Amino acid sequence: MTAQGSGVILTVKPPAEGTALASGFGAAVATIESISLTLAAEVGPKGVRVLVLQPNALPESETLQQSFRKYASGLGIKAEDALVGLADTTMLKRLPTLEELSNVASFVASDRASALTGSVIKIDCGA
Repeated sequence: MTAQGSGVILTVKPPAEGTALASGFGAAVATIESISLTLAAEVGPKGVRVLVLQPNALPESETLQQSFRKYASGLGIKAEDALVGLADTTMLKRLPTLEELSNVASFVASDRASALTGSVIKIDCGA
């Protein structure tokens, strides 16, 4: 990308920093953001943009469903109730969809977002 003088690198990270019982995972997630923003500074002058997409939980994701089944089981509740509880913590009272994530990714990767780089784009329904 640097040789051709253009391109967009998108990374996706969950919002795990500052989450109880996720210290190792939270540190790994923070590292993804740090590396991405450092890369943006390094390749930006060569015409390459780097952005981090940070969605909230995506209920359509099988990985999330598996995680929430384990989490909910530990709390003695249904996974669906755990997801509803998480959705209730957002400003929109819902969680984002995979389609919404892909729409944002398509936009920020396009030339219409050519001024964006070194940013974390939150797709979290106002979490």
